[in-house]
Amino acid sequence: MQRQRSIATLTNALIKFPWRPTSYSVTFLPASNCPASIPALAKYILNPIKKQSSKVVAQTIVNNALGPDYMAHDFVMGASQVFPLFCEAISFAPSQSKDREIRFHRAGQLMTGPLREKFLKGLESMALAGEAAKINAKVNSTKVTSVWVQYGEISHPVQSIQVKKEFEDGSRLLVLKVGDSAFKEGDFIYEWNNLRWVLPRKAVIRDCLEVSDSTFERESTKAMTRGFSIGVESTVNADIHFQYNGKKVIVDELCRRGIKLCFQNSLNGQAENIVQWRISNIDSCI
Repeated sequence: MQRQRSIATLTNALIKFPWRPTSYSVTFLPASNCPASIPALAKYILNPIKKQSSKVVAQTIVNNALGPDYMAHDFVMGASQVFPLFCEAISFAPSQSKDREIRFHRAGQLMTGPLREKFLKGLESMALAGEAAKINAKVNSTKVTSVWVQYGEISHPVQSIQVKKEFEDGSRLLVLKVGDSAFKEGDFIYEWNNLRWVLPRKAVIRDCLEVSDSTFERESTKAMTRGFSIGVESTVNADIHFQYNGKKVIVDELCRRGIKLCFQNSLNGQAENIVQWRISNIDSCI
């Protein structure tokens, strides 16, 4: 059962609360400075080979760090257990205002910086408006769809990550939005399919958003000496009961659907801490 005045009203009302009900239309913005055309040889032969190579390298690193069976067993079990806890932590009602700080703290511990900032701001906004949301989840299955490895440390708290440029070989240059301002740019991340390197701002030529080969070799080597973190993209199939009580719209939605859930370990590749995962993204909301 679902009551709403209109899809537009629903989406506008839920913008501040980053949970996507099934009726929420997701729009993905194209990357800036994206190449207008890619040669057929690169698009259909070279880039797919490079993509598969980076996937194999990333998977090999993960297997060496965690063991060949970790993802299929331990990780899947852990992700299935943590997702209902995540849904409970981000649920909020005005009557729970007394334990708001405890609930917000509990939710924050399950997420990485950018996702935590987005959700906690949404929860704060709901609390001030007297709105309520409740999410119950029963996980049926979890599947790992991709893994990636990120070299280097991010020096400042990150608000969001934005694609600045895409290259013909399929790699991308990402910029980190840091501090309290969404417009303040921090370090860059060079992403080559399943492998990422954190690069300082000085390594990127600002006018053309390029990184010279010598600079990349020097800075990527430095990043690799600072350790690495592992990211995992998974699909959680779950029965979801989503309830939202706002000023202009009420939603009561019961459905079964797949949820794209990304995790990242919170520390940089230290063996004793590498399995401490946090949720870094859900349904591409950042």
